[in-house]
Amino acid sequence: MRTTLIGAATAALLAGLAAPAGAQTVKIGFIATFSGPGGTIGTHLYDGFMLGIEHAGGKLGGLVPEVLTEDDQLKPDVGLQAAQKLLQRDKVDFISGVIFSNVMMAIYKPVIESKTFLVSSNAGPSPIAGAQCSPYFFSTSWQNDDPHAAMGKHLQDKGIKKLYLMAPNYQAGKDALTGVKSMFKGEIVDEVYTTVNQPDYSAEIASLKERVASGAVHPRQAKVDLAKAIITDFHSAGAAAEAEAEFDRIFVKKETPDEVREVVVTAGAAPEGDASATVYAADGLNRILVKCGLAESGSEATRKIKQGGVRIDGAKVSDFGWKLPGPGAYVLQVGARQFVKLVLKN
Repeated sequence: MRTTLIGAATAALLAGLAAPAGAQTVKIGFIATFSGPGGTIGTHLYDGFMLGIEHAGGKLGGLVPEVLTEDDQLKPDVGLQAAQKLLQRDKVDFISGVIFSNVMMAIYKPVIESKTFLVSSNAGPSPIAGAQCSPYFFSTSWQNDDPHAAMGKHLQDKGIKKLYLMAPNYQAGKDALTGVKSMFKGEIVDEVYTTVNQPDYSAEIASLKERVASGAVHPRQAKVDLAKAIITDFHSAGAAAEAEAEFDRIFVKKETPDEVREVVVTAGAAPEGDASATVYAADGLNRILVKCGLAESGSEATRKIKQGGVRIDGAKVSDFGWKLPGPGAYVLQVGARQFVKLVLKN
């Protein structure tokens, strides 16, 4: 949807640019990636562009547009050939489209040197915003490093300490990581550049796993940092701090959570034929686990008890037939995450 809107915005911009004097039509060369993994994006971009023309009443600047499309195949040399064809043979008045920055960098100089307007629908390589800026170049999108600089600032503000960076090895990928690093002041554990159009990242993921195994990246801290960032974004920094404290209390200090589901225990034994989930004081531990939803069956409950995964008030219990010793409250824990408070009243 975003790509389609950008295409429409490009058409709107072209409608406002000066048209050749005395012309009845305007020729526009539209270069995009129409094949390979990026082909869908190119199609959306072109559809958005044509939608913009339709919304403009079928004309741009009062002229009937003739749109000539070229597939750059996400290859700079192919994109350059397409631009030269459009300039030299087709004599276009404008060139637009262009999704990928490596293609933009290849066609940029010959297009602007011919004094033909170049309107980028998506690509925004950072060098074009500096010394190479030209009055013949317009962009309806962004400068590549800007949104990534914002992410670097966001991560810095969230207190993230370490980052593993990975991006495609071309202009936009390099701009993206440059943007992140311009605002993020923590440790860059590694900076990896993958092949453009690469569909499989298993080698890079394996490398990251090795770094986790070596201790260069601590998986637990990475998860904690991510969780805090998400909770802060959707709730508040205070809620994130409370969640971290609760996590530490349960999983680091092995304490009981502040909020535990309470199950009231009925005195005596279950009536004959009773199949309800009511917990009775005479029930054995394995039946209590099942009735409290901490095990799906008696055999699973027995297995958990055998494996030492069941505790009462913090103490490991291995007796399948354990029963509540008397009135009071008892915290039943299964594994690291499941807690139930059993309450037997006088």
